[in-house]
Amino acid sequence: MSAPTPDTADVCIVGAGPQGLAVALHLVQAGAPAPVVVDPSGRWMAAWDRQFAAYEIPHLRSPGVHHPGGQAGDWGTYRAGRNVAGIGRYDFPQTGCFADFCRELVAAAGIADAVRADRATEVVADGPDAAEVRLASGARIGARRVVVATNPRRPRIPPALAGLVDPVGPVRHSSSVDLARADVDRRTVVVAGGGLTAFHLVAGAVVRGAVVHLLARRPLRVSDFDASPGWLGPKYLHDFWAVFDAAARRAIALAARDGGSVTPAAFARIRELTAQGRLRVWEQVEIASAASGPAGVDLDLARGGVPAGTLRADEVWLATGGEPSIDSDPVLRALEREWRAPICDGLPVLRPDLRWADTPVHVAGALAMIELGPAAGNLWGARQAAVRIASSVLGRDVDEHGSLVVPPAAVRSG
Repeated sequence: MSAPTPDTADVCIVGAGPQGLAVALHLVQAGAPAPVVVDPSGRWMAAWDRQFAAYEIPHLRSPGVHHPGGQAGDWGTYRAGRNVAGIGRYDFPQTGCFADFCRELVAAAGIADAVRADRATEVVADGPDAAEVRLASGARIGARRVVVATNPRRPRIPPALAGLVDPVGPVRHSSSVDLARADVDRRTVVVAGGGLTAFHLVAGAVVRGAVVHLLARRPLRVSDFDASPGWLGPKYLHDFWAVFDAAARRAIALAARDGGSVTPAAFARIRELTAQGRLRVWEQVEIASAASGPAGVDLDLARGGVPAGTLRADEVWLATGGEPSIDSDPVLRALEREWRAPICDGLPVLRPDLRWADTPVHVAGALAMIELGPAAGNLWGARQAAVRIASSVLGRDVDEHGSLVVPPAAVRSG
């Protein structure tokens, strides 16, 4: 039986999160045909919405000017028209309001039905302007360009717990935790991590009646943002782009995101919970060894190589983050093997227009860190990637609002 005739599209986007949405919006707003989008959920922003709900996150950590749409001021106009207040001095959007705003962007662009509920299993490239996206259903999509916007991450697991992590077991990475389903009343929960995800899990466990311990490998750091605002413009990026070695850029970008931090409001809440006796914070400790048994999970803690205490937990939640890597995306792994496309410790080495070598494939999200810097995976990075990719696809500058930090000529020549 012959394979079905592939559907065709000028652009196929793999991934319907904020990165993929930003690319789609910039293409359509520049007059391009609507792309075909592939995502297992079948709708825009499903994984984003699910994660915010699972951690009960009340608002974003980036200002409202950073969003998937083409005009920075759209969020402010939307918010003002609904008399909705932003959070704090930086106008952090409320989670529900931001979700509604994104749905309105989708509706206005006419791309509500652009997402196809399927999973990409392979991208076969045939030159710089021809590719076929093969799907789990057996369907195929022929496209001139493909954008991979899945933002894959390899979970960071403390070595002592590497053999104990199970998505449904007592030791779980935060990506497998859903607070709405957490039955932890009068149970002991250990949260490992020093970032905002760790705080949200701590707060959720405390509210549900758990005895909670927070383990951080260094003193808790307080910051409004997860990356310095200097990385969103020429202040830091000018010197970053002057570095031509991919490994050096990767090291600079990862160092700029070194570990997690909590917002001032989150830190104040941590201190409040600690004073109330509802939370114990262990700073500058690591899990030296761990064992799981019928009585719970036993953790031996160390500080600077010296024993620092022991804990027995009913559940251990690892808010230890993840590292962007093509190792977590079989589509990109296969493409790298087939084309011998350049990589640097798991990150693709991209052209300025975010194309990967001579393939027709662009990469958006945190995987574009070597080109865009440490904020590549943030909403700011989503817009930067979208402008670069749309400009490359259309062969002209689509940045009508001056949001692109690098000269458009550099993007087009990538």
